[in-house]
Amino acid sequence: MKSVLQEKEIQHRLELKRFARRLNSQEKKLLRNRPSRRKEDPSDKKPSASRFAKGVVPGVGKGFSERLVLEVPKMLDLVSNYEETAEFVRDMRLAALRNHRNVFLDFDNTERIHPTALLLLLAETHRCRLLHGHERVVGTYPKNPALERLFVRTGFFNLLGVKSKTEVKPLSYPVEYIPFQSNNRLDTSMPRKIREELLGDKVVMHPKARSRLFRAITEAMINVGQHAYPAYSLKAHPVKGRWWMAGHVNKSKNELMFTFCDLGVGIPETLPKIYTWERIRFALSLLPGVKPNDGEMIQAGMTLGRSRTREEHRGRGLNDLRSFIDIAGAGELYIFSRKGRYRYSVGGEEKVFNSEISMSGTLIKWSVPLAHVTDWIEDDEIVD
Repeated sequence: MKSVLQEKEIQHRLELKRFARRLNSQEKKLLRNRPSRRKEDPSDKKPSASRFAKGVVPGVGKGFSERLVLEVPKMLDLVSNYEETAEFVRDMRLAALRNHRNVFLDFDNTERIHPTALLLLLAETHRCRLLHGHERVVGTYPKNPALERLFVRTGFFNLLGVKSKTEVKPLSYPVEYIPFQSNNRLDTSMPRKIREELLGDKVVMHPKARSRLFRAITEAMINVGQHAYPAYSLKAHPVKGRWWMAGHVNKSKNELMFTFCDLGVGIPETLPKIYTWERIRFALSLLPGVKPNDGEMIQAGMTLGRSRTREEHRGRGLNDLRSFIDIAGAGELYIFSRKGRYRYSVGGEEKVFNSEISMSGTLIKWSVPLAHVTDWIEDDEIVD
């Protein structure tokens, strides 16, 4: 039998619990009746409320959760349609990674995807699958035949392990692609592989152009390993240090283009870890106390160099790509990182853009006339 003291203790605990429930109920009632003073923040919009969301569909197989359907825009292009493209990729990323939902991409109404935007879409899809499994991001086959051929020829399907429905015959196309490449380590054989797959054995790249391209691609990989994924920001081992790369030759436009991206913290985040704010503001001619936006931070990174080791031979990769454009008298260099965009074109013209939509990591797009890479200018015009 319980003693009198034990019974009193039990009664006392029950009274405390009842009092706590009543107090909690009164506090909730006050909160419901209190007018909210907080303004609605568009950045708080949940991925499920994304304007691209079409609803949910059942999962495939026993035990699979339902999938959020996202309608891919009619056109994905980071240059001519940046806002919509960046917003879609962001919503896909948040739904799959932050809200832990399976995502189903609907390509039925999509007509065009620029190779640069396709690389970003591939990287985000690949990251989600590496972290959470194959079923985290799936989708429909494009209804547009040209778009499906693009997925096949760029290696989009192959890298994601998707079996193609369309067999692309080995014909002569105006655009030749190298399959998408991805790795989480330095691969010094990649520049040579790009040259061989893009140009074949009949077109020889000039030695000066070859060395500059090698240095630019190699340094991009080194920067990813040393800067893009700092220990304080990411512990997900499958994507740490990972980069994605693609390239193509457009014979009708006489253009050589390659793109490179990572999904790390971005240039605006890493730059203050390398240089003081005083040096960054000085490079941009900003007054003390004025904080540059993401686009200006990319421009400052181009001016100051992006090497934490401060080795003299480092920080030349992007400048090598700029020199291609200066010598050729044509071409352009784009850098996308977080909310910022940077464009370099002929004559040293620099343009900086800033958006409300944040892009994960950093993406570099470089293009130059093919003739100026293979049929190079005289050696004495190049300062290496």
